[in-house]
Amino acid sequence: MAAPPNKPAKPSKPAPGVSPEERADFVVKRLEEFIREKKSPEGMNFKHWQALCKAEIAAAIAAAVKEQTRGDAALKRVLFTGAAALVTVGFWGAAVSVGRADYMIAGIICVIAGLVFMAVAAEWSLAGWRARRRARERMETLARVGDLDKRLKAIEKEREKEVESASK
Repeated sequence: MAAPPNKPAKPSKPAPGVSPEERADFVVKRLEEFIREKKSPEGMNFKHWQALCKAEIAAAIAAAVKEQTRGDAALKRVLFTGAAALVTVGFWGAAVSVGRADYMIAGIICVIAGLVFMAVAAEWSLAGWRARRRARERMETLARVGDLDKRLKAIEKEREKEVESASK
């Protein structure tokens, strides 16, 4: 009897640099694979399926964000390094050329350009920090709303039981 052919290993996450459409296709295939593997005679619980979908989509989004922020961090380092170099060159250029007005102006312009360059890079870093803080606040608000929803459903079930027991 021949052994069944080996299935190729399925990747657990998409390769870096994929397009959003390819990432979405990957998530759909993962969900389809899970449904087929976990299929039972009575079917899959809808809430369980929703939780799995949510987890897969969240993982795909997190991977995309992580991939993007990795490139942003490297670019920010390059910007800060370039700005610091420009400020240093300008400062020492101005310091060396104290007696010559034309060189002094060039040194001061380099210092000012470096400071502006550094301010832009700092603002970019602060914008990222603010975005992360806002995202965290949104997640906390969403968690509070979910908790409130659960409590309201529990109260609603209690009331239904009270009405049911009072009508008997």
